[in-house]
Amino acid sequence: MQLIEGFELTGEFEALGRHLNENLKHTESDILEYRATSSSVDTDLAKTLAERAKKAEALVTTLKEELTESENVQSKLNLKLERMQNQIDMLNGVKQENDIEVLPSPPLSTPSHSSSPFGPTSSSKRKEGPAPSPEQVTRKKAKISGPGLGGRKRYRMSELSGSERLVVKDTRVLLGIFVATEDAYPDISGRKEKLARESWAKISRERQLQVEFTKAVAFLSTRALSKIRNKAKSVARSQVQTLFGISQNSKLQARKQVEKLLDRYSYIYKDPVKRTGIYRHPSIQTIVNMTWFRNGGDDGPTKAEFSDGGNGIPLPTIALTLTAIHCALDEWVTGQHEDVEFRSQLYREHYIKHLAGLKALERYTAKEQIVPRLRKHWLKTALNFAKAIQPSIDTSDSNTHLTTIDFEAAKAEWKDLDLDEDEL
Repeated sequence: MQLIEGFELTGEFEALGRHLNENLKHTESDILEYRATSSSVDTDLAKTLAERAKKAEALVTTLKEELTESENVQSKLNLKLERMQNQIDMLNGVKQENDIEVLPSPPLSTPSHSSSPFGPTSSSKRKEGPAPSPEQVTRKKAKISGPGLGGRKRYRMSELSGSERLVVKDTRVLLGIFVATEDAYPDISGRKEKLARESWAKISRERQLQVEFTKAVAFLSTRALSKIRNKAKSVARSQVQTLFGISQNSKLQARKQVEKLLDRYSYIYKDPVKRTGIYRHPSIQTIVNMTWFRNGGDDGPTKAEFSDGGNGIPLPTIALTLTAIHCALDEWVTGQHEDVEFRSQLYREHYIKHLAGLKALERYTAKEQIVPRLRKHWLKTALNFAKAIQPSIDTSDSNTHLTTIDFEAAKAEWKDLDLDEDEL
């Protein structure tokens, strides 16, 4: 009901705006008529018409101020409506948390003939015990459900075993890398559960741990997805006012600045007004640096996914950065700062558009290599910011210190080499 009333209020403000605009037109027409008439009548009548013209001009000023104020109020209402919709989306997603299938822990060593790297195949035989009694079923249901929202148990890390906590923490790291470098919204695109299972299975095998993929493990592993996105948003929020020069003195000026920046994504340009220097605005590099490359031990310098085999910062990382900038600018859309949620479907749409735009530019300018050069420049600058060493050349095996330079040198050396029996 609140949403319906909100939209009705928005419609009333639109009607008020139209009414004020009509009054402005009539009043300005009267002013012109008074002035035209005053030049062809006697002095007393001319004074009377001049006074009426002044009153009309004052009325025009008042109407313009009221129109501007109504637009500001409407913008605030739209922001409140969006926050309410975000809360509804969150409530609608609660039910999905109870639909996660509980899987057995993966085998410590996967047989070579297995068709799946993540666990036992469907043909695996499992010893079945006696059917549970009604009392056992009741106790199990009581354990799963709890005092949480909608009967959902509020799982806590403290309730897990040591092995489970270890797997959850490592799984969160993998999910964070995936969100930053491949898909920022796996929870909306339907990839969350599959991604969580695959990450859990990989960590379990690597650490040789027998940990079941329970609802608790799944929930605690994936609950941080929004926090991972909000990490970029928080950095963007702290930087946009300075980096884009948003006015601190005039709400009207700040609102107009933000409107121009948001128009056709002008904020991606080094010069947003002239729309030149595509994807070269300093905010992009700054937010990448401060989100993932703060120091040499941060995710950017230490995780290979952020360099994409030496090709540079992945395009999904840049798309997430631009989406965070968009949300941070939305917080200034009324001319003053107001918090805006970063979880809604709206921002995933912006993310998809940014990613598509980057890929389209890459295709269209393949000869000029604009996007590959930008990606490598972003990576080099970010590594310099983190004071991290940039790999001079890509290696085929990240576990070895040898590079392709070493391999090529060895090939040349051994081409005509004939070792003696006693020679090493």
